[in-house]
Amino acid sequence: MAHLAEGLAAKGYDVTVLSQMYYNDPAPRSEVGPHGVRILRFPDSTRSARFPMALGLRTHLRRYAGTYDVIHAHSFHAWPALVAANAAEKQFVFTPHYHGVGHTTAARIAHLVYDPIATRIFKRSASIICVSEIEATRLADDYPFTHSSTVVIPNGIDMASIERAEPYDVDHPVVLTAGRLEDYKQIDLVMAAMEHVGHDAELIVIGDGPVRRDLERIARSAATRRPVRMTGRIEQHELRNWQRTAALTLCLSKEEAFGMVAAEGVASGSRVVASDIPAHRELADQAAGRMRLVPVQIGPEALARVIDAELESLDARRNAEDAGDAPFADWNDVVAAVELAYFPHLATSPTP
Repeated sequence: MAHLAEGLAAKGYDVTVLSQMYYNDPAPRSEVGPHGVRILRFPDSTRSARFPMALGLRTHLRRYAGTYDVIHAHSFHAWPALVAANAAEKQFVFTPHYHGVGHTTAARIAHLVYDPIATRIFKRSASIICVSEIEATRLADDYPFTHSSTVVIPNGIDMASIERAEPYDVDHPVVLTAGRLEDYKQIDLVMAAMEHVGHDAELIVIGDGPVRRDLERIARSAATRRPVRMTGRIEQHELRNWQRTAALTLCLSKEEAFGMVAAEGVASGSRVVASDIPAHRELADQAAGRMRLVPVQIGPEALARVIDAELESLDARRNAEDAGDAPFADWNDVVAAVELAYFPHLATSPTP
């Protein structure tokens, strides 16, 4: 969303980003970002780590929805999309990041209740943007009526920030995993596998989310044998530095609509081991042999053998020239494609 907002603002559009924030998040409620992007954050009203709901966001949209030519909501799996769909007075564009109907039995049961709500969001959408062919196929299978209004625009890679990044000075191989800390990402599997890795490697876990405390407990219990560093949420430049440092990037998620961490790992010059799911398979077809797919249900010891084999096959302190040779779209191309999706719904052209 940051890349889209900044890219569109750089083209002359008046862009506002509306976001939920956790009730104790120290981030400012409002600020102006690059290219004049206005950012408004609304604190969660429920104090829920898994299902935050910011009532102030709903109030804002009810009051000001008519001032926007296009409202573009993200995430099928979060409450703001419904609020935006209901509030939109002009055109509503939706990027669902659709994984299917749930990662757990409880989630699948909850989806039975959520399905009429999801149907309303999709039917209110003038355009639906999927980030991969597999996401579009899965969405059409579950909601066939979406097919005619769906366009596929893959996520882009911010090559400029990757190429600017500097690897950290380390004396051991770094294994990296990054993203929102959820059960379906299988970070606990990664931690368990690292206990069996023969190389003197350090695991870096970047991100925040509902299972962070559980993972921190696992990390503390494993610390005497294998170092695990959990960074929490970090600035983009720090993430890029770690991506350029990592000898190996692991993406063991059970479900993804695109697989951004895997794509950025390839772009940064890391070897990538990823779960054999459709979204990762789609990326691997483009990655020129730099992604290795493993079964989703792989065990810790089998995964450790894969990690050791990958570390054995490369210099743990990678060469800087490995980065930058990625076969994926640049964000400038993505912004241009999204702009075309917006065009039928814009009342005016952007200012020069």
